[in-house]
Amino acid sequence: MDRDAYMPKKPQDKDQPPRSGTYHHGSLREALIEASEDILRERGADGFSLREAARRANVSPAAPAHHFGDARGLLTAIATLGYQGLADTLRRAEADTEGQPYAVRIKAHNWAYINYARDYPARFDLMWMRHRLNREDPDYLRASFSAYASAYEIVTGQLMPPPTGNFALPMTPNIAAYWSLAHGLALLAREGFFGPNTEAIIENALEKLSL
Repeated sequence: MDRDAYMPKKPQDKDQPPRSGTYHHGSLREALIEASEDILRERGADGFSLREAARRANVSPAAPAHHFGDARGLLTAIATLGYQGLADTLRRAEADTEGQPYAVRIKAHNWAYINYARDYPARFDLMWMRHRLNREDPDYLRASFSAYASAYEIVTGQLMPPPTGNFALPMTPNIAAYWSLAHGLALLAREGFFGPNTEAIIENALEKLSL
C-alpha cells in the first residue's frame, strides 16, 4: 500500500517540522497550534505548557486565552484538527474504492487509518487523551463523530444514525474489532515492532484478520 495514499491534502493538517520565527497576530491561532504541535512532538502532552506555546509563537503568555481560553482549549483545538483530518482521510479511502468488493474497501479503510496514525503522530496521540480535552466542545464533538461515522458506515454498510444529545456513539462487536485492528497495527508499526518488513506484515495481517 502506498504510504502517501489516503492522506489529508491540507498542509495545515500535517505534523510539520519545528519552525521558528515571528508570527503576525492575524495568524495567532495558527501560530499557537503550530508551536503546540512542536511541543507535543518533542515532549508529549505531559510536557506541554501554555506558556511554552506562547513563547515559541513569540506572543505574550496571556495571548492564547483570547483564542483558546486555557491549555485544555488549545489541546482540544489540535485534537479537533486531528479528527477532521482522519475523517477526511477515511472518506477519501471510501470514495476511491466505491463499488469494489467489501474486502478491498475495508482493507483500504484500514490502511488509511494506519497511515494517518503513523504520519500525523502528534495529533493522533492527542486525539485519544480524553482527560486532557474538553469533550463538550461542539467542534470537537462534530469532528470526532465524523471520523467515527466513517468507520461505522464502512463496517456496517449503513449510514451512521444522527447524533443524540450527548453524541453517544453506537458500538458493535465488528466495529470494535475493526477499530482495534487498525489502531493496534498503527501503534505497533510506529514503534518499530514489526522490523524492516512492516508494510508486508501489516498487509498480511489485514488479509487474514479484516472483517
